[in-house]
Amino acid sequence: MKLISSLLFIIFLLGEAFFAAAEIALISVGEAWLHKNARKNFGARVALILLKDPERLLATTLLGLNLCVIANGVFTTGFLIEFFPQHGAFMALLGLPPVMLLFGQIIPKNLAREKAETLAPILAPPLYLASRLLFPLIFVVSKLVKKTLENLGLSERPIPSMLREELKGLLVSGEELEPMEKAALARLFEFSGKTVGQVMVPLVRLKMLPDRARVEEALRIFAHYGFSRIPVFRGRVYNIIGAVRAQDLLDAPKDGLLSAYIQKVPYIPEFKPAAETLSEMQKSGEDFAVVVDEYGAAVGIVTLEDLVEEILGDFWDELEMELKPFIKLGSGHFLVKAFMEIEKAREIGIELPPGEYETVGGFVLKIAGRIPKTGEKFRHRDWEIRVRKATPMAVEELEFVKISR
Repeated sequence: MKLISSLLFIIFLLGEAFFAAAEIALISVGEAWLHKNARKNFGARVALILLKDPERLLATTLLGLNLCVIANGVFTTGFLIEFFPQHGAFMALLGLPPVMLLFGQIIPKNLAREKAETLAPILAPPLYLASRLLFPLIFVVSKLVKKTLENLGLSERPIPSMLREELKGLLVSGEELEPMEKAALARLFEFSGKTVGQVMVPLVRLKMLPDRARVEEALRIFAHYGFSRIPVFRGRVYNIIGAVRAQDLLDAPKDGLLSAYIQKVPYIPEFKPAAETLSEMQKSGEDFAVVVDEYGAAVGIVTLEDLVEEILGDFWDELEMELKPFIKLGSGHFLVKAFMEIEKAREIGIELPPGEYETVGGFVLKIAGRIPKTGEKFRHRDWEIRVRKATPMAVEELEFVKISR
């Protein structure tokens, strides 16, 4: 009897630890990591399925955790009272809570948070099975919670809903808004509802190279299109393994393999909110990412510039107002209008020598000796200058990239 009771105590304690750890691991693991590993990892695929329904996920972990806690309390207390009639209840009252809290929740949760990428794929399949087994209880509990909230006059997400409607009303009325403010709010409101998949450059529009290509091939693409990076794939085009930067190939031997210059890139799921992605890229300093589908296959790329232009438009030129003539894409990386004055360029760290010209575009015309074409590149000290947009009459848009020495 003692052996059975001890086994039950350990089983329920492990069950409590399992549900606690599974919840934290799945919430903490990055969805981009799961998408990246979904093709070769069954657990990662199951984790993505669970994360698609967070309400059911939390209901499963909370219900499972509480059932284990209650069962452990009942069986262990009964066991202690049976074998220690005088002090069993006292022992259960003082001994059980700290043991169950420490080994059933605190330690498992902290471990899951630290090892989320390792534990999430391992814990996801049994948790999915538990969600199926507990479905009748989960269904009943969810209905009761929903009904209770309705009776109290509450909705599941009242604040975001109210804020969204207020912004929409403000945008429609246009009261107390300048034209620029109204346009900015309209773009921001539209952007807040978009996913990365809606703003990315799809795979079919990309210029890519296999990892066994030569440096010379990449240089031709850089020179012709004026790109700053080229995605590199292995085997099939949806298996993008990284990207090469133009500045890394400037001094590379033309017959060298491209694989020696590939840089790792982050992976982002296509249904991730665009606003959240913009915030993360700004914090991390990344300006380029591969967009993947639910199976981990690449479906496109997204750049910091793409996300910013979704909000600002093409420097807000459609408003015909004088606005900031540059966008900072990263450390030592700027996209500027050719009409930006030399003094303004110096203010943001682009040191250009004085001359008969007054604008950045004028400086480029001076060093080129002609009107350059879109895609041409020039070098001035530690800056690489790329012509992003030009007409037969003038240069319109330039990209400045600081070259690491």
